Amino acid sequence: MLPYDQGVTAGGLTWFYYTMFGAETRMIWLDAESRVIGNYSFRNPNPKVIAIGNNGEAILCGSVTVRVNCINIPPGVDDPTWEISIESPTLLLGGAMVPDRLYLLLEDGLYALESQEKQP
Repeated sequence: MLPYDQGVTAGGLTWFYYTMFGAETRMIWLDAESRVIGNYSFRNPNPKVIAIGNNGEAILCGSVTVRVNCINIPPGVDDPTWEISIESPTLLLGGAMVPDRLYLLLEDGLYALESQEKQP
């Protein structure tokens, strides 16, 4: 399967996002020597990469029947650093991440989620 999306972080990590309807979704990170430093399976239907952070962390969101689930997964870890859900039966169309705020565009409107932790 070819990557659905891919890129390079500011720190030089290459990332590949693999997804296909009905198949497993996977985020893979490679270092400058092409060594796999992260391989994470996101089990959520209709997933999208919303953003890639400065340290290579991926913000992934996916729609289920009654909610949209989002996670922040850094390369090389097994569990997300945070997870959040929005109760809405509509589909996720897209989103963006800015400092301390996550924007999600759903079929029923635009949601702005603010971080409770302020960055120094």
